[in-house]
Amino acid sequence: GDNAVVELFKSAAHPKIAILHVFFKVLGLIIYLSTALLSIGYVKWFIPCVIVFAVDFWVVKNITGRLLVGLRWWNNITEEGESEWRFESIEDPKAINSADYSIFWYSMYLNTLIWGFIGIWNALGLRINNLVLVAVALALQVSNLVGYWKCSKDAQQKLQSGVQNLVSQGALGVLSSRFSNGFSLLSSQSPINANTTVSQA
Repeated sequence: GDNAVVELFKSAAHPKIAILHVFFKVLGLIIYLSTALLSIGYVKWFIPCVIVFAVDFWVVKNITGRLLVGLRWWNNITEEGESEWRFESIEDPKAINSADYSIFWYSMYLNTLIWGFIGIWNALGLRINNLVLVAVALALQVSNLVGYWKCSKDAQQKLQSGVQNLVSQGALGVLSSRFSNGFSLLSSQSPINANTTVSQA
């Protein structure tokens, strides 16, 4: 219910950033739905919506993703014209607040689903102008969602690799310690007398 949502934001480590993360998504939907119901001219509501979508994309990509879930992504085009993904992630995932995490991901997925349903509804009604705007909204939203999804997977792989390295180093340390102790034990024992007595029959 509403109380659960309020409590979720109250328990966030960055409540203002969490609100900012959701604000432009809700604003974009409000502008679109209100102008569609009021039958305002296409150009008059298309431009404000696109501006809000672009601001939301920039805010999520450069601010809220870094502060709420400790992730950052960007995409470079190499000299060969190929797309190159680059990722950054927080060193200690345990430092991420669970409420921040939930607000970030749930709002991303929910917003994408809502615009997807709006797109289907417009497609069934053959509302071409509306479909263009929905396509812009989905393109920006999905770009961020895919970027952060890839970044999250990359962070998980780094974490698993780090754990495996620690386990390997720990195992090597134990083996090295046991080998060293065993060698020290052998060295501390009295040497065999070289002057061996040979018994004759």
